[in-house]
Amino acid sequence: MYYIVKPEVPDRIFSPSIVGGAICLNLLVGLKRHVVECGYYSEEMKKLYVEHHLSRAGKPIPSPDCIPTKLCLNPESRRKASGITKEYLGHFFEAATGGLFVSSAFAEVLRQHNFGSNNHLTPIQVFSADGNTLIETGENYYHLWIGEAKDTLLDMASAGAIAKNGPSAKNWSVISNVDNALALDARALVGPELWIETQSYILTFFMSEKLYTALKKAKLLGGLRSSSSRARVLKLPTAD
Repeated sequence: MYYIVKPEVPDRIFSPSIVGGAICLNLLVGLKRHVVECGYYSEEMKKLYVEHHLSRAGKPIPSPDCIPTKLCLNPESRRKASGITKEYLGHFFEAATGGLFVSSAFAEVLRQHNFGSNNHLTPIQVFSADGNTLIETGENYYHLWIGEAKDTLLDMASAGAIAKNGPSAKNWSVISNVDNALALDARALVGPELWIETQSYILTFFMSEKLYTALKKAKLLGGLRSSSSRARVLKLPTAD
């Protein structure tokens, strides 16, 4: 737990109360990268996209033109275009060259919640390796840019769940997929229901328990279920 000692009464310790939960999704765990890669308007826009951590920057889109224009089958892949089906891609996936993509059903659930003004869904299509032949999967897809950020990660209450890769590392990496090992401040429950924690590494993002439950009920989580864990949301006592 995370404790605060009132300065005027140093011998008393106050413990926070658990006021809810949020869901941490760690892309280092369980999520497969698919054999589709992104096409861009230009090399300049590709560079800009990569500089912003492949859409997981927790910042507004620097330029609409940096969003990938299409997804293409990797020419070196053994998988044929006929194998790029909606069952293969699923409802949430990462391309081989990075970037997050969701199905139209997944996108619709996001829109029904507090999505935030800095998160964006951009329609995208999947093509064969030559970039010219559209692959019809029977599903529509969207590029997902997570641009909302919160600063609510409680490092002292997350012992064993987070670590820094070396003394010069600025952000925490989530290393535990165990429920309730990670803790967030109650401010996490305010505002957008899909966000990046500014103190955590870019391969981790968060969503409200309400949004996660809706996606689960609609059977849209797929590979994300093995990547997810519940975080405690704590109300810290004040010093007055």
